[in-house]
Amino acid sequence: MPSLVFLWSSPRCLSTAFLRMMIERGDCAVVNEPFSSIAVCGHALIDGEKASDPIELIERLRELSRRTHVFVKETTEYRYDIIDHPDFAQFGRHTFMIRDPAASIASHYAMNPDVTLSEVGYEHQYEIVQRIVDAGHTAPVVEAEKLLADPRGTVRDYCQQVGLPFLEGALTWTPGDRAEWARTRRWHQDAAWSSGFAPTAKDHPVTIATDPRLAAYYRHHLPYYEAIRERGKDAVNQVITHVSEGPGTIDEACARRREEITECIQGHTPGAPLPNVGYTAEEDQLWQTVISKLNGMHSTVACHRYLDAVARLRLPTDRVPTLREVSDGLEGATGFRLLPAKDLVPPRDFYAAFADGFFYSTMYMRCPATPLYSPAPDVLHELVGHAVPLSDPFFADLYRAFGEAVVRTRTAEELEAISRVFWFTMETGLVRELGGLRAYGAALLSSAGELESLGEVVPEEFSIDRMVHQTYDICQYQPVLFVVDSFDRLDAELRTFLDTWRSRKA
Repeated sequence: MPSLVFLWSSPRCLSTAFLRMMIERGDCAVVNEPFSSIAVCGHALIDGEKASDPIELIERLRELSRRTHVFVKETTEYRYDIIDHPDFAQFGRHTFMIRDPAASIASHYAMNPDVTLSEVGYEHQYEIVQRIVDAGHTAPVVEAEKLLADPRGTVRDYCQQVGLPFLEGALTWTPGDRAEWARTRRWHQDAAWSSGFAPTAKDHPVTIATDPRLAAYYRHHLPYYEAIRERGKDAVNQVITHVSEGPGTIDEACARRREEITECIQGHTPGAPLPNVGYTAEEDQLWQTVISKLNGMHSTVACHRYLDAVARLRLPTDRVPTLREVSDGLEGATGFRLLPAKDLVPPRDFYAAFADGFFYSTMYMRCPATPLYSPAPDVLHELVGHAVPLSDPFFADLYRAFGEAVVRTRTAEELEAISRVFWFTMETGLVRELGGLRAYGAALLSSAGELESLGEVVPEEFSIDRMVHQTYDICQYQPVLFVVDSFDRLDAELRTFLDTWRSRKA
């Protein structure tokens, strides 16, 4: 069945080379930047006919897609009002392309020294990603760096995600100009000269390191880039059914409830009173069911520090607690306070908050259909998994150390390394105690289903170097876990690792 696929890309991210590959396939009608053409020229040509407004454009694209696959590449240099259309997410399959903004900004400036902050594009792009995710869809992301390193694997995975056959012959092509990009020809010379996906050796004289204006652009757009990148990792915002049943989506009632809770959080600023969510009787019952199950398991699988912290913080067992009461208890124990989160927080913001003694917590409960496991971080995961250990000064200090390291990172790769170590320690870590394995990671301690499956996993010996290079998927039970011999060793090795960044001048 023919399909309509959109690729939304910030400028200077190799998207024209990707479009050139789609032309080479020969089985797609390829359209280059039609929305920006309407914005700049007043019309776009689709199959030889003019479309003068975005709605007419969509109608022509959908008509064309009834006859053949259609691939639309579009720049997010501009913001398009079409994304506000209530059916925007259903217009086609929306995908995204990104590149380290340090590189894309330098390249953009080389083409246009008058580039503005908004034209860098990542903020506009992130808004589109959110529209797609909020509508319950995944947001496949192509990273330019991965495309250059592994063209075959990256394109194969992309084709699988959008439902197109993988055609290896399309990975190379004959160099030359193309009519598809005639309107903006001077921007696409690299693609015109190319014959495949290969790095180009260009040293731009003006970069974020030499120009304060570009440095400011980078700081502004980096969080959006990082958030988009995270969305592309196994569709992390998609809530799935129980892992043994395969992927799915949250039901309509759960989606509506999350929207209600999001409205309660809207506009909250740090320091303001925490919003109060009136949980339903069904949500209180779900909390009671899961907490009862977890409490019965923790005595035999949780580490001693966690059990001591449970007694210290004393979460209610008969109802969902408010963030305010848990935050007050935390502040009295270790100085940490909770902040409400509408959904997943961009990684840099999430970790950096630790340095100031804040932890972002979602406020919605998991869906009743999957009570023992939730890949999305619901309020039960946040409070049982994170808030409880944050009442222990030992763990609170380690969280602060992670935050202090993150605020001094300078590249996406550095942030990724710290994020992976956090995952394999503070989220899924194990420690040897009392002659057995005990959990101290938040993701394990808040998932009865995952705790039950621990006996099926043979843990790896603690190694930060292995963690930095180990990939993971939050949407399944973890096949790779690391065990440490003692908390003294955990503390020493994590601080040595994090001090690489903490010792930098801010």
